[in-house]
Amino acid sequence: MQQQESTYNDFSKSYVRLRTLLDSLQANMIRYCVEEKSVSVRLDRMKGVEDELLNLIRKVGGGGGPCADGYYLCDGVCVPYQCVGQSDESAQTATMLLED
Repeated sequence: MQQQESTYNDFSKSYVRLRTLLDSLQANMIRYCVEEKSVSVRLDRMKGVEDELLNLIRKVGGGGGPCADGYYLCDGVCVPYQCVGQSDESAQTATMLLED
């Protein structure tokens, strides 16, 4: 029981740490992009952040599809929600793609 509990605790701590890092990344990237007064600098920063995020997303397998069950392909990345402005007819989940 001790070993199983230790493994669970390590996983739990690792998961919480990952969530904390992702929350920090999200908050700080948004701040980094909008803190500049110049719109052109904001847009340049947003483009740079987008490029870096797309590289990371591709590395962990969340880009380009096919997406995992319950995820939608949204502008080249897999997300757990339907794209904003996407009709139900054009929404594609992993299950739908496999049926084609």
